[in-house]
Amino acid sequence: FEMTTNTTTSPSSTTSPSSTTSPSSTTSPSSIPFDFEEVQYHSPEFSAIRQIRVDVFVNEQACPIEEEFDEHEEKAHHYLASIGGTPIGCSRWRFYNQSTAKLERFAITKQNRGKGYALPLVMSTLHACLRFHPSFTNIKIHAQAHLQKMYERFGFVESKEDARFDEAGIPHLVMYYDMSRLSSN
Repeated sequence: FEMTTNTTTSPSSTTSPSSTTSPSSTTSPSSIPFDFEEVQYHSPEFSAIRQIRVDVFVNEQACPIEEEFDEHEEKAHHYLASIGGTPIGCSRWRFYNQSTAKLERFAITKQNRGKGYALPLVMSTLHACLRFHPSFTNIKIHAQAHLQKMYERFGFVESKEDARFDEAGIPHLVMYYDMSRLSSN
């Protein structure tokens, strides 16, 4: 899990999908609007990310706080998703090795789940990662096993080389993004 490359962060940017359609079961997840910005670890804005992660991972999923906030925080690229200034989710990515990035810490606030925000959060994080380092050839995640089908719909496939494992008492599996999907977009 060491980062093996330059840790300079890119400036914050905001990306919003073009549609202003309100969330519904018939709305494509990628058309749901939200602001997506990079947040520096030591900035005041990181408190919103910290709160989401404590609520979701520590309080709801009983992950020990010392495992949730780890040695990678300072070098990871953190993102906050918000609607009208209200935080709804967060994510991060970090260097795994020279050719691989690891996407992590995807969380949507409890009151915003089931509204189609997961896909744009995952894809916004993936694209931010590739804008920062376009030469990555692998994008890796440790997915919670109960979310495997969701990540498969997003373009991730289970690693055949890596065994399933428990992380903080929750079953996980290693998945990689199917990079061939990027050339078709």
